[in-house]
Amino acid sequence: MFYRNRHRIRACEKLLRSTLFRPKDDEEDAVIKESMILTFVFGMAFLVPALITIASWAIMPFLEEELHLPIVAWYPFSIENPIVFGMTYFYQIYGIVMSASFNVSTDTFASSMISHANGQVQRLGIQLKKIGYDNGESIKKDLKILKNQSAIIMHDDERMIEINKQISALKRKHGENYGEVIRCIIYHEEILKFCAEIKDIFKGPIFAQMVASTVIICMTCFLLVQQIDNIGAASSSVSYLLTMVTQILLFCWIGNEVIYSSYRLTEQAYFSNFQSFDRNTAKALLIFMQRSSKDIYLSAGAIFEVHLSLPIFMGIMKSSYSYFAVLNSMQNK
Repeated sequence: MFYRNRHRIRACEKLLRSTLFRPKDDEEDAVIKESMILTFVFGMAFLVPALITIASWAIMPFLEEELHLPIVAWYPFSIENPIVFGMTYFYQIYGIVMSASFNVSTDTFASSMISHANGQVQRLGIQLKKIGYDNGESIKKDLKILKNQSAIIMHDDERMIEINKQISALKRKHGENYGEVIRCIIYHEEILKFCAEIKDIFKGPIFAQMVASTVIICMTCFLLVQQIDNIGAASSSVSYLLTMVTQILLFCWIGNEVIYSSYRLTEQAYFSNFQSFDRNTAKALLIFMQRSSKDIYLSAGAIFEVHLSLPIFMGIMKSSYSYFAVLNSMQNK
């Protein structure tokens, strides 16, 4: 998936480095950093139980009465020989480590892109609140950023220069506030395009992960009930269960943050100095508020779309428990 979409992913990264998406002051920089910290916290919460699970899987075979491989598997050769057993053991541990590393890194990267979208939506809210108060400081900050990085101006920054020229022309014709409202409208459309792109890139893998995790959580709970008398095996299952739950929560929590931040855009527009707006500016702001009243959803899946949100997370947990309850009742009959 990453290799096939590598050019699209690089284009998204390039867009995040462009002037339009770059913070202009400490307040905007703070919300971007906060979004990245959230991703880091969830990434660590995902990584730590994964490492504990790997360690327990590696140690448990030597603590059991009968020596066995970490993962039950069939091989076309006998593993009774100690040397063969050792090579097979290290082969399985290496495969587990590589698989876990790949999953943690890819899931954290995908969630960081969603978190960036959340930070940009929050930046837009900050800019909305400043309309009518900053006296044209926004365009001055954009031009200052472009001047400081004139040696590495990219196509996106050249496009931003053209946007600033158009906004300046609108300000001369309709006033300062009108130009700032148009700037926010352009920025909002670019955020929507960015969200649509990352949704299209990651919707398949995230949906597959959610379906697989629902089954894995159910089966792990069922296995945990069977291992109630084996503390070591039960501890390993608990850490694996926490890993899978955190993996789903990672996407749903950050997706929920995007929904909440976009929901607040209309409210933040009311914090602008709209009382001083002329007729054209007020109409432009009303059009923007009508457009932004539709929340930004990041979804997974193609035929069956699932919004990344906390209610969906709770639905997955309920489904997993329901399947577990059915299996457990059948086992007890």
